[in-house]
Amino acid sequence: MSDDDVIQSVKGLNAYYNSHGEYDDSLRDVYVELDQEQPDHFWVEKRLLFESEKDNPVAQYALGCWYIEGKYHYKRDLKKGISLLHKSADKRVPESCMLLAKCYEHGNGVIQDFRKAFELYLYAALFGDDEACFEISRCYTVGLGVEIDLNIAEIWKERFEKITV
Repeated sequence: MSDDDVIQSVKGLNAYYNSHGEYDDSLRDVYVELDQEQPDHFWVEKRLLFESEKDNPVAQYALGCWYIEGKYHYKRDLKKGISLLHKSADKRVPESCMLLAKCYEHGNGVIQDFRKAFELYLYAALFGDDEACFEISRCYTVGLGVEIDLNIAEIWKERFEKITV
């Protein structure tokens, strides 16, 4: 996931929560700073930490991504990143569910657990992540965390194709 992908995803999440009246524009100043030619990542981290402690799932997701990938000045810290993503996923952030699913599937920072990965892909799909439908289809096709069932795999594949057209 590139820096721009994370920033755009975080902006999209915040817009979603704002449209549902759940969060204010508490991260607007973060986006303005990140759009600068040379953003002050130390200030951004401080601001995101502040919002994360206030239980803002968008801030938790952003920090979780940056800790997992070692972005900016962050030293890669899988334990911190996974913990933040779990907090965000518990608040139904589909991107957090997807990233956690990939971590569990590959054993990245957690004990590899295909069943847990499959469950997180399901949550991500239920919470609105289109890519998760493809991942669920793949799980049913190859038996990742579930028994192989090509009929169910086809249903999820068709759903993915329908919503991504």
